[in-house]
Amino acid sequence: MILFWYSVILFVSTLALNFYLLIGFKQIKQVSRQPVMDNPPPLAIIIAVRNEEEDLEKALQSVCHINYPKHRLIVVNDRSTDRTADILKDFSLRYPNFR
Repeated sequence: MILFWYSVILFVSTLALNFYLLIGFKQIKQVSRQPVMDNPPPLAIIIAVRNEEEDLEKALQSVCHINYPKHRLIVVNDRSTDRTADILKDFSLRYPNFR
């Protein structure tokens, strides 16, 4: 008998959770209709790297091509012993928002 009541409680709570989520999803759709900001605030992305020669170029390519008008990318080289410093120097010449 106790197993029956546990399953009833579980069913009712699952049903209530589903209704709660449906109401929440409707509110999310309303937020998506909000106007886009004309003058967004500046954004600074700070990345610390150390001996990341293998993956650094691919990662920086994706970060440098974000779709945000006022962004700066600051990469801090933490005493790398590989070609990380050379890759960072190359990126600083190619991208004006890169420091």
